Amino acid sequence: MPLWQLFVPEDAYSPEDKIGFAEDITKIYSEGVGLPRFYVSVIFHDVPKHSFLIGGEPRSEFVRVSIDHIARRFEELPERLGLPQDVDLAGQWRDVCAAVLKPWVADRGFNWELHTDETPIAYWYIDGLTPPPGWSEQEKTWAEENRATPYAATDEVPA
Repeated sequence: MPLWQLFVPEDAYSPEDKIGFAEDITKIYSEGVGLPRFYVSVIFHDVPKHSFLIGGEPRSEFVRVSIDHIARRFEELPERLGLPQDVDLAGQWRDVCAAVLKPWVADRGFNWELHTDETPIAYWYIDGLTPPPGWSEQEKTWAEENRATPYAATDEVPA
């Protein structure tokens, strides 16, 4: 599960903007690494003008993005995606994020910052179910159905 939390100026985005922005974020994962779309959560926190302070001063033209990853580990990606082992994943990830943020944030005149954390997968549940292993047949089923469904714990773990 990726969870994107965006701390944005109050009224910076319309409801339609938020849906479009969240769709662009979702595509990173559904099209990029094959995650089920329902794994991707995006929360917009509308922050009043004098409630976001940087260096002790109010900032109304700033967007802060906090990303939590659970479903995929960066160290898994080179082998799974056929990338060289020495690929700069952190740099590529920052570039992917910057490309998604550009039309929604930078092009609208906002300054921005982001960080990404990886949470251990052992602490993750969806609807009381332990999610299936990444890239497994069951995960593909969850992606097709766009929801969590029970499965046998003996389902094969992908090589």
